[in-house]
Amino acid sequence: MTNRLELSWKVDGFVDEQRYYCSETPIDPENLPAPKAVLANSARAHVDTDVIFDQKYHVMVGAVKNGVEKLSSEIVLYANNEPPASAVIALLNFENSLADLTGKRTWTNGSPGEVTIATDKFRFGSKSLRISRTSTGAIGIRTADSDDFWFEDKDFGIEASLNLVSIGSYHTILSQRVSASSDQTFSLYYYANAIHFEYSANGKNVARLSGSISFSTNTWYDVQVVRKGNILSIAVNGNILNSIDIAGFVFANSSQPIVVGHLNTSANGGWFNGYIDELRVTKGFAPEIKAKTKAFVL
Repeated sequence: MTNRLELSWKVDGFVDEQRYYCSETPIDPENLPAPKAVLANSARAHVDTDVIFDQKYHVMVGAVKNGVEKLSSEIVLYANNEPPASAVIALLNFENSLADLTGKRTWTNGSPGEVTIATDKFRFGSKSLRISRTSTGAIGIRTADSDDFWFEDKDFGIEASLNLVSIGSYHTILSQRVSASSDQTFSLYYYANAIHFEYSANGKNVARLSGSISFSTNTWYDVQVVRKGNILSIAVNGNILNSIDIAGFVFANSSQPIVVGHLNTSANGGWFNGYIDELRVTKGFAPEIKAKTKAFVL
């Protein structure tokens, strides 16, 4: 398949011409490079096939009228269907503790004695999040509720790398709910030889998509839950385990914090025991289901 960047846009009013800018480095509006293409005044989309697979590109469009050029905001695209930065609502690689690479949210540690930054196991880089199940459980890390996590009926993706220390009971990856029947929008967890994604339209009644797989301890697995159009899929290591048509489904809008490593927002249930790394959530963009070969970047 030809490597390509595809983009579309809107323009208010008539223009004389449009200019497509594309660079491997950030574009300075005060010192613009030569446009990569000059487009007709009626153009509202462009396909660039002169790109390198897996390369990150900075893109802007300029609209020119009477010699005056007005520029769009800059977006970042990849030639391999990576999400633009605007679509990434959370990105944690734990290289700088709990700092979210998007800068859009702050994560806090609910159990400092049982939730730590680890250097002995990691998917990429040199660190990961270690959550230790105990008799009382660890409540993981969390961030405040945001409409960013209200997926509505849009495309989205939840992706994370897991390495379990024990196999048994629930191992929660990401959740937003009080309980299975109270103020729930979604929960993603591993239990009984399957990855489960529970979701609700009203916060009370829950549907579940499950993908059967037997995890081993001390092994990294890359988990993806992706909605693209009407299709909701669960995949591990790039292999789709199960899919379902959810045409017309609109997610509930929970008011609860978003939690990593713990099923509920109260101190009970679903405690993860192992390592989590490379956690990314996108909204309005369906990431490609594929085997993971490199760290996530913005």
